[in-house]
Amino acid sequence: WLDADVLGANVHLRTRTEGERFQPLGLGGHSKPLAEFFTNAKVPASSRNRWPLLVTAADAIAWVCGLRIDERAQVTASTQRVLHVRFERQVEA
Repeated sequence: WLDADVLGANVHLRTRTEGERFQPLGLGGHSKPLAEFFTNAKVPASSRNRWPLLVTAADAIAWVCGLRIDERAQVTASTQRVLHVRFERQVEA
């Protein structure tokens, strides 16, 4: 559940870029390198370059899919519109 007005109209999926940072929900607005977040979340190194990121039109990370949203994208009391996005990992047979 994300604040649709914060995200804007052109959200899309992409993978990470070198040196990227975001503000994980729960850190009080402090930013963290995405690489460090992946390490702390125990995402396997082999998966990190393929991990989907939901980003805004301004190319800011709104959600590290399946793991944590960005502080700025959270639904608050002042939220007018909510975007519900679901991430499902496909298991290969």
